[in-house]
Amino acid sequence: MSEARASKPKTVQDFATDFLLGGVAAAISKTGAAPIERIKLLVQNQGEMIKQGRLAAPYKGIGDAFARTYKEEGLIALWRGNGTNVLRYFPTQALNFAFKDYFKSLFGFKKSEGYWTWFAGNIASGAGAGATSSLFVYSLDYARTRLSSDAKSNAGKRQFNGLLDVYKQTLKADGIAGLYRGFVPSIVGIMVYRGSYFGFYDSLKPSVLVGPLEGSFLASFALGWAVTTGAGIAAYPLDTIRRRMMMTSGTGVHYTSMMDAGRKIMGTEGPKALFKGAGANILRGVASAGVLAIYDKFQALMFDGKVYSAACRVGNVASSSSSGFRTSAVLSKISEARLRSRALKKANLARREELAKQRQATRPSVILGTRPGEDHKWLESRLGKIIVNDSVFAQSPEATVWNEYGVADMPKYKAFGIAEAEANRLFKHLPALTETALPEQTAQSGIAEKVSKATEVEKFKLENFARVIDLRNADAGGIAYENRRRIVLAFSSPENPFDPGRTEVQAAILTYRIRKIRAHMPDVANSDGDSVRTSSIPTTMSSIVYYGSVVNPVSLTALQALPRCLLAVASTGNIDWIVEDVEDSMVQETMAAHGYIDVDVVCLREGEFIMPGFCDTHTHACQVPNIGSGQQYELLDWLENITFPMESRFSDLDFARRTYSSVVRRIIDSGTTTCCYYGTIHLEATKVLAEIVNEYGQRAFVGKCNINRNAPAHYIEPSTEVSVSATKSLITHIKQLPSHPHSAEPLVQPILTPRFAIACTSALLKGLGEVAASDPNLRIQTHVSENPDEITFTMSLFPECASYTGVYDTTGLLRANTILAHGVYLSDEEIALIAERKAGISHCPTSNFNLNSGVAPIGQEADKKRCVARSDWNASIASKVIAMQHRGETAAPGAFSNKQLSIPSLLYLATLGGAEVCNLENSVGSFAVGKSFDALVVSVRNEVGNPAIWGSESGPRGLMGFLEQFFFGGDDRNILRVYVQGKLIGGTAFSR
Repeated sequence: MSEARASKPKTVQDFATDFLLGGVAAAISKTGAAPIERIKLLVQNQGEMIKQGRLAAPYKGIGDAFARTYKEEGLIALWRGNGTNVLRYFPTQALNFAFKDYFKSLFGFKKSEGYWTWFAGNIASGAGAGATSSLFVYSLDYARTRLSSDAKSNAGKRQFNGLLDVYKQTLKADGIAGLYRGFVPSIVGIMVYRGSYFGFYDSLKPSVLVGPLEGSFLASFALGWAVTTGAGIAAYPLDTIRRRMMMTSGTGVHYTSMMDAGRKIMGTEGPKALFKGAGANILRGVASAGVLAIYDKFQALMFDGKVYSAACRVGNVASSSSSGFRTSAVLSKISEARLRSRALKKANLARREELAKQRQATRPSVILGTRPGEDHKWLESRLGKIIVNDSVFAQSPEATVWNEYGVADMPKYKAFGIAEAEANRLFKHLPALTETALPEQTAQSGIAEKVSKATEVEKFKLENFARVIDLRNADAGGIAYENRRRIVLAFSSPENPFDPGRTEVQAAILTYRIRKIRAHMPDVANSDGDSVRTSSIPTTMSSIVYYGSVVNPVSLTALQALPRCLLAVASTGNIDWIVEDVEDSMVQETMAAHGYIDVDVVCLREGEFIMPGFCDTHTHACQVPNIGSGQQYELLDWLENITFPMESRFSDLDFARRTYSSVVRRIIDSGTTTCCYYGTIHLEATKVLAEIVNEYGQRAFVGKCNINRNAPAHYIEPSTEVSVSATKSLITHIKQLPSHPHSAEPLVQPILTPRFAIACTSALLKGLGEVAASDPNLRIQTHVSENPDEITFTMSLFPECASYTGVYDTTGLLRANTILAHGVYLSDEEIALIAERKAGISHCPTSNFNLNSGVAPIGQEADKKRCVARSDWNASIASKVIAMQHRGETAAPGAFSNKQLSIPSLLYLATLGGAEVCNLENSVGSFAVGKSFDALVVSVRNEVGNPAIWGSESGPRGLMGFLEQFFFGGDDRNILRVYVQGKLIGGTAFSR
């Protein structure tokens, strides 16, 4: 019975209807299964029948019993005893209705009161109800057993002629006691059955009916069938004992107790005798269920979809009467699952309708932003009446024709989300935005009085449009394109919905123009001599919600894959809230619970997901043009022949600006939201790099290289003092760049950049160490142990130091915010020193691979709890190399050493690991409330056009499969959008 029906009290009429129709259902069910039931009883009781001479030879099985019964007694004989079985239903149901509230009040404990209390209550209530019902109907069960087991003798005669004859012979031979033989094992059997049933079901349900199987009818049926069958088999020996005791009534040879019966049966026939007929008992349950299912379909047709199935009642009877371990409770589970599914479907539909009504009740009307019940504000307003009359709309409010409409209060409009004082000044200059006035006209005061009559008309149109459009958007805070689409759909005729001549379409187009006002408004002087400068008009980013798949790094060994996640980004660019596992139908309700009303939702498609942006901890912006060149060289030769000549060209600022603009754009579009940039030795060129990065909105650290030896003469700074002074100048310049008001730290920050120990004298390193000491928050980046020849050369220049890493330590450049690049050949002592100083290591797989530098012991470094990050801005190539080539070289493997890195490890190194190396882990690198929304929207769908990814919209591994495809086959084509501090700055969907 559905939950809805269970919670509604029954009337007498309801009971009568259920009683009669339930009786029909029970009769059909029992009649359909009667042949199997009789064969089961014959096989089960054949031992007693042989003793009494009623059966010549034992049955060889169910098939043999069927064949012999059909041959010796005919087809109709298979239903012998069924009338008594059907008759037994009606008093049993009436008794159950009469006593159920009483036993429920005694033993109706809840699970919240304790599992074992509830468990014991279930057994006690079943035993109590079973014993009470059995006192009245047990004799019918006895009679049914004797009739069904009454096979014809060799002479073709039966022991009993019918139901009354069973009563007559039994009372004559044994009295009332004969009718109740086997009563005690019947009650004990109920307790065993219910205990087994609830024990099995509660143990298996939390493990089976979860995930995709939760709410599944087939899964519920399978579990119910398995549990019912198991409980039935557990209690079956007691059923055999009680029926064998029934068979002794009237014979004069009785078992003294159920223990005596069990002992004698097993002693003469073996333990298997207690389970004879168990297979037929299982088949009987299936037959009953099938018949009931057909009957329910018939009822649904007859009673307009309503089903008066007896399945639940049969199950209840099964668990409370003396036949509890005979009548399979799988019927109850079938009906419960079916009706529960119907109730849930109906409830879901009702809930969706309710939510739709709630959304409709709070949704702004298509009529200029008014809500239901406020339409009169539009209908009664002058603008509302004039907007539909184009000729009137173009006239001044002072015109005579306006007066016929009268005056009505209008909702107070807001001028495009800006301050009211600025709005008043701004409206004076709106006409100047659309007219084609000469430059000298725009600088004159009183411009409105000097324009032509045609411009006057445009002025009135513009002002009226502005107010109308802003009234529409006052409560929506919306996006221009979406408003445009809504206006067109709401007002345009179906025949020509995009006719640009229509007033409403003009209004829609003007919406876009007004929203772009800050970018296009000139510095127009007003009559008071004030000016409205573009810098004085603030821009506000609307809150937005993303719904779909989200991937979030947790650690080197774990990540969160959230397929139905709601992630809200506030107007500050910070994550406001995250809710996991939200069904489609609950998105609006969940948003409303967080106060997000009329906020835009970006819904991701299958094959799209959001992940944190990449944190690249080592990028030479000036070397990007060299990609693919010099593969034949190792490090030092490559620097001399390829790199230093290219870097020298950045003394040309035009070349630097062109190159850095392209490089930074490519790096952003490849998914890097945080980047540690190496510039060149040129101060002005590095300033250009910092300005471009800041203009593009990327989070970055920018440093000028310090080189005063071991480089070409044209690429060496003249002195230590000049190098240090230029570095200080760059630091000052970067700190003065405009910054995002809501970012925890400025988006672009300076970073000390000694090129590497070989290129710096001891004096230069110490001078930079002093700069670092004056600013504890200043980051430091350099190279270490990239190549064996490099290490040998370094140690020859610094013989007083114990190691390459020790050079930086002794000069004050190794500390918690130091980033050491490469680290391919670090010794155990150096790794320990880096860990002690809490510095970070930037792993550069493509560089190490292309320059034949070797394999970095990233696993060993991770095992020693050192912060490790991934560099190289091509995510796909770097991920492949890092996973397949870089393993720790250690004789004692740890969690990561000597192992291929997993997908969670790769994700962590590319995102949160990089943020930790940069000391930004509290702001970026993963998704958490309060963190900046630095993120990528990734797609592995076919339409992105990447041939390296089979863009099936339903990958075999779901979200984890999509992530793996992106890591090992993805490139910038798969990155739709790149966000930093909530602002869209790159990706294929970014309009440049």
